[in-house]
Amino acid sequence: MKTKTLVLFLIVVSLAFSTGCWDYKEYESLAMVSAVGFDCDSTANKITVTLQYLVPGGSSQSGGGSPKSSAGSTVVKAEGTSIDDAFTKIQQAVGKNLFFGYMQEVVIGESAAKKITMDIIGYFDRSPNIRTAAYIAVTPQNAEDVLIANNPNISESPAKNIHNLIDQSLNTGNAYPVSIQDFEEDLVKGGVEAVAPKILTITSSGAASNSSSSSSGTSSGTASGSSSSSSGT
Repeated sequence: MKTKTLVLFLIVVSLAFSTGCWDYKEYESLAMVSAVGFDCDSTANKITVTLQYLVPGGSSQSGGGSPKSSAGSTVVKAEGTSIDDAFTKIQQAVGKNLFFGYMQEVVIGESAAKKITMDIIGYFDRSPNIRTAAYIAVTPQNAEDVLIANNPNISESPAKNIHNLIDQSLNTGNAYPVSIQDFEEDLVKGGVEAVAPKILTITSSGAASNSSSSSSGTSSGTASGSSSSSSGT
């Protein structure tokens, strides 16, 4: 009898610990984030976060906001008084769980780079689900414009296109990839200045074409029906 009671007790205990992963989420409930952009309006004390994502099995989304289609991906933005505030509004607009495990690119507008770089890095540090192997780049334009730019001759999303261009810059020698982790490590090193590639979107009368230019460790590329170039700064 005691043996049977013991076996029954062990079965009950094992069932209690076999309820699955506590943070498990259905694949279809995820919005796969491929790129994030940051802009800052210092006069209005507002931060704009632009997010490019893919939805498994389709591109439909619920909630508010004004998502835009971009080469098979969806781009949505939100303005807030802080990065967390803007991301909260994006989450509400997308209506799906934001998944950053496959994120490829972070683009920071010049105004945001000057004002809130440390806030952005701090947000990444507080978010363990952010993929720190993603490349980081800066643009003198708005990050939003870079992430919605489409090259009609390239089927890839702007995030993938930028990622490939920065990857290829190693071969041309005019720039080098910098990941979020690389950038963070350089910020805390004494006597080392943190640098990142610079992205430019250039509107042209014809179709966009890939180009590469060197400018203090800079790389270049294409996007939209315009041509975008990136260079390390």
